[in-house]
Amino acid sequence: MDPKLVQGLLGSLIPANYARQGCEALAKRQKLVTSLLSERRLPQHGWNAASIEQLLQAGRRYKSKLMHSDFILPAPPNHTSATPRIMA
Repeated sequence: MDPKLVQGLLGSLIPANYARQGCEALAKRQKLVTSLLSERRLPQHGWNAASIEQLLQAGRRYKSKLMHSDFILPAPPNHTSATPRIMA
């Protein structure tokens, strides 16, 4: 979700500096997940419970997308065909 949109929505409910801090914390956790998935190895330092929970939620969202029959998987890196694979 767009941080500016979140800040705008939260800005009417809580002070702007709290909304900004919350968005920064979410972005930091999202960066941890991205790093974990791109490097494909465990981090040197352990994660806190909130970061682990965000990783699990991201996994659940991804799994629910895979369950839809119209979800198109990207072609593997060495795949030469331009035809997308559709998950049945």
